[in-house]
Amino acid sequence: MLWSCQGKTSSGTDGDEQVSVPDTVLAYKYKESGKKKSANGNQHGAIDDYTKAICFNPNYDTAYHNRGVVKAAIGDYNGAISDYNKAIEIIRKYVFRRTWI
Repeated sequence: MLWSCQGKTSSGTDGDEQVSVPDTVLAYKYKESGKKKSANGNQHGAIDDYTKAICFNPNYDTAYHNRGVVKAAIGDYNGAISDYNKAIEIIRKYVFRRTWI
């Protein structure tokens, strides 16, 4: 069963708001857990953990990328492309923001 963000109250959900430190730490922990699960062959568990990481930090480009890799590995190519596109969107937003500020 896939985990959803329902009920999760985030400190910041768009690029103009900051994500709280506890949310950032939890996002990182779930991303790392997803990496371990994927490496151990638990692809659906990895997707769940990457989704949790994204819920805690909606601008976590690495979590979107990693989830896309796992989705591609299990044959969910449309889901993978969607995640890759989201990661690229986030990266572009922050690269251009840093360049022009």
